[in-house]
Amino acid sequence: MMAQLPPRSSILTGDPPTLGELSQARVGAVRRLIEQVPDAAIRTLETALAHGAKGDSALTLIQTMVGAEVLERRVRAMAFSPLLPLCAPPRDALQRLAFPRTSLAMTWRALKTAAPDEVAQALRAFALMRGDDSPPEIFDALCSRAAAGVLADEEAFRPLIALLKGQGGDTPKRFADSLGLVPLARRALERLPTWIRTLNNDHAAAIRLAFRDAAAIDEDAGPPFMEILFCHIEQPHEILRLISLVMDRPSDRYLAASELASFGERLLGDLERRIEEVRRFDLSRGLEGGVAQAGSVQAATAVIHEFEQWLALNKEGPWGKRLTAHKRALATVVEARLREIEAAVSAALPTQPARSKTSRGSPRVTADPDPAAVLKAQALMAFLCESRVSANYGGFGAVRTKVIETLDPKIEHYAEELLEQLHAGDGADGDRIRAYLEIAAEFMGLVREPKAAEILRRRTAVA
Repeated sequence: MMAQLPPRSSILTGDPPTLGELSQARVGAVRRLIEQVPDAAIRTLETALAHGAKGDSALTLIQTMVGAEVLERRVRAMAFSPLLPLCAPPRDALQRLAFPRTSLAMTWRALKTAAPDEVAQALRAFALMRGDDSPPEIFDALCSRAAAGVLADEEAFRPLIALLKGQGGDTPKRFADSLGLVPLARRALERLPTWIRTLNNDHAAAIRLAFRDAAAIDEDAGPPFMEILFCHIEQPHEILRLISLVMDRPSDRYLAASELASFGERLLGDLERRIEEVRRFDLSRGLEGGVAQAGSVQAATAVIHEFEQWLALNKEGPWGKRLTAHKRALATVVEARLREIEAAVSAALPTQPARSKTSRGSPRVTADPDPAAVLKAQALMAFLCESRVSANYGGFGAVRTKVIETLDPKIEHYAEELLEQLHAGDGADGDRIRAYLEIAAEFMGLVREPKAAEILRRRTAVA
């Protein structure tokens, strides 16, 4: 299905229909306001005008202008798609190449002045596209034209250049270089998911060829080309796969001295940060915090695995030595957290002193559950549960297993004792017992599986 174009006057020339109600000066002011509406709000504005513009010539004019702006933004996004992540808030601290959020909008505005015929051609080409069509060549031509305009300091591009200079003196050139790489990056990004998922010899050859093509554009284009690809990879550490194939599985010493060294340095820095996160684990965040910290551990082990699989590491090499130390530190800090769990669970599910050394203490339900103690135990139990994926590779699997073997029967015994008290109805507060049973059910589901928690909840309901 072809995209629907607003009237030709508003698309190709930007000249709206002449209406007495609005002077040309006001029309220009309205157009400038519409151009500044955030992407998240422009669709809402378009929908609102569609329901309220009938019979009102001024609103009809504004509706036409909004429709034209929506279409232009769609075309602009497709034309500059490889650079979109670079002009958005960085997804994490790993992203090195970034430009102001409005850079692409200002580039498009400059092109409308400097190359109006090409912009009109791009709009027409977009209108004729079908869902499975490749982006038209005019999109690449516009990117190349914009790069040339920035490098030549053309008047139409000077507002953009001034914006970029505010980020540092060489930012305009870096932005122009990135625009020049868009045609090559666009083709590479179409194949990137396959390259990442299926790393065979044919794909390795294609990756090397793409990298060589980038270097042919400019001898310094290799790193920015890899940066563009990096921003489109879902898991940042997977960039090491591409680098390994481009450089034929280099040693850590060789890569650390190369132009692509910053990728490895950033990943190692992120690994250090995640280890420190687990060390400073805020237990007051409860379940959410435990899941988040387990996610950091999983991400850390994934980074370690990528280094070990895709680089030839030397134990005394610049990265091999650091990675060994980080892996040891990760296991140590996780094991320390895991060893806190038994005491935390005991505080959330308090017991009376045991009658003998061979028996377990009975539940103490003389007071309501302690919210702070429950939150702490929830955080650590969620951490225990969610860390199963990374336990073996992370080197803390044995400690995790031992903690589970200790907790499982303890929680089960506690729940059975509570159920007996509930059945007996010996005067204890039934609502309080049920509150402790809910905590026990939650912990049981985390140490075993969710089904175990549901079974205990059903038994509580009928007790």
